[in-house]
Amino acid sequence: EEALQDAEAATKSCPTWPKGYFRKSAALISLGRYEEAFLSLTICMYLIKATSKSSEDPALSQVINEMMKIFHKIFLQSPVTGSTLKRHTSEQLQFTPYPSTKKLNGRTDRRRQGYKNWSSDLSEYSSSGDECEQSMYSGKSCSGWKSSRSNHHHESISVTHHHSHNSMGPNYTHSSSPLTEQLNVRLNRLFGRASQDLKCFELRLKGLSKGLRQTSPALISGSDVECSLCYRLLFQPVSTGCGHTFCRCCLERCMDHNPACPLCKTSLQNYLANRDHSVTEFLESAIRSFLPNEYEERLKQHLEELNAVPSAGKSLDVDIPIFVCTMAFPTIPCPLHVFEPRYRLMIRRCMENGTNKFGMCCYAADGEHNYGDVGTLLEIRNIRYFSDGRSVVDTMGCRRFRVLRKSMVDGYNAAKIELLQDRPISETDMPIINELHDKVFKEANEWLQSIGQVRRQRIHSHFGLMPSPTDDWRDSPDGPSWTWWLLAILPLDSKAQLAILSMCSLQKRLECILKVLTFVKNRMNSLGGEETQPEQQ
Repeated sequence: EEALQDAEAATKSCPTWPKGYFRKSAALISLGRYEEAFLSLTICMYLIKATSKSSEDPALSQVINEMMKIFHKIFLQSPVTGSTLKRHTSEQLQFTPYPSTKKLNGRTDRRRQGYKNWSSDLSEYSSSGDECEQSMYSGKSCSGWKSSRSNHHHESISVTHHHSHNSMGPNYTHSSSPLTEQLNVRLNRLFGRASQDLKCFELRLKGLSKGLRQTSPALISGSDVECSLCYRLLFQPVSTGCGHTFCRCCLERCMDHNPACPLCKTSLQNYLANRDHSVTEFLESAIRSFLPNEYEERLKQHLEELNAVPSAGKSLDVDIPIFVCTMAFPTIPCPLHVFEPRYRLMIRRCMENGTNKFGMCCYAADGEHNYGDVGTLLEIRNIRYFSDGRSVVDTMGCRRFRVLRKSMVDGYNAAKIELLQDRPISETDMPIINELHDKVFKEANEWLQSIGQVRRQRIHSHFGLMPSPTDDWRDSPDGPSWTWWLLAILPLDSKAQLAILSMCSLQKRLECILKVLTFVKNRMNSLGGEETQPEQQ
């Protein structure tokens, strides 16, 4: 009852909202008021057809499916189909034709298909209507029905009833004709009420449109809806709790530096913590309606700015954003704590343009472009935000790259790159590299077992377990993944790691790792098990 009251209040305050009528029908179905639910769905279907741009709207098929379920419940309430047909459902399922089907071939197949369809229809519609709201606007078909079946619904009911009458056996007794007429009268009355309600609803909508106050286009100016930060037409306007409205991208960039309203300096900590940057639909709709040309121009400007922003994954000719922090390796996770305003902007842009990738380079020297010439592409897997705007970004290494040209964009670094990959292994070098691969992998496992258990657990908690060799490691552009995992945990300085990262020869890279492993093991043995950082070679 409370859900029905809420739905009625929604349809009263917004009579052109289809979902409000759908929720009202769901509440009525739960109360067993099926005819009223059908009338509500009729209005819902009318509004969807009036506002939908496509004839194959998934929401429309869901409404039709719910109507079919209501018909089924009405049929079950009738003595014609409720008690008689439900009682003979088990007889249909137990029916078995004779083995000899030479004379009854076509008729038996039709019986089997009719029994299967009829019984599946009955079982599909036996569920309650509580899931109606979930099926609506969810993209999933309710009970697996297709909307095309609704056009032949009454015909399928009569055909199914005819099959059951002719083929259920000698024990079947057909219901009396007055009961059938009673059901038909009930359905005709229902369709008549639906048609009458639609006419009344159309008249109500015309009355609402006539009552609206007309506004002269000459009185509307773009300066009335300008953003006070960028002095352009509001795009994706968002309103703060203090009542001010800005472009969403403008407000987000301001809050990267100070979580307060740019105009009145009211604290926006709660606004930032909830990440509730929803667009003000009324204002955006008003701008589209009264200033269509200005809105199209503003949208074009936004798309041009978005395409001009460096982004990884679109093309190698376009600069990519560079995060200057630490060493990263292919196939190895790299969690990042993002707190600087410039990198907040960079991560947000990576998510907005859909690539979810950026480059990671380590510090090389002080200066404007203070990072190395080799790095790793990282892909964002997950972001966890904090209430003060900081975030922890979970990334995974993808590919290696070499920097060709460096630049700056809105405070963070960008670069044009080329991807690095290992040179193909020749047939003559294949046995040597296979033997070297197995040897280095064995030495790495022995070294891992020799270090302390506490230190090994810390390594596993941060980098995960050491990957096992895969069958396609010879064809991978970056070689075996376990070599990068090992390179990340070995006690090497960043210059040595960078040198190995830039190698395009798998054989040389394995030889370098083997030398480092041998040095570390010998050093541990000489110092009684304590690890030291190897000297740069």
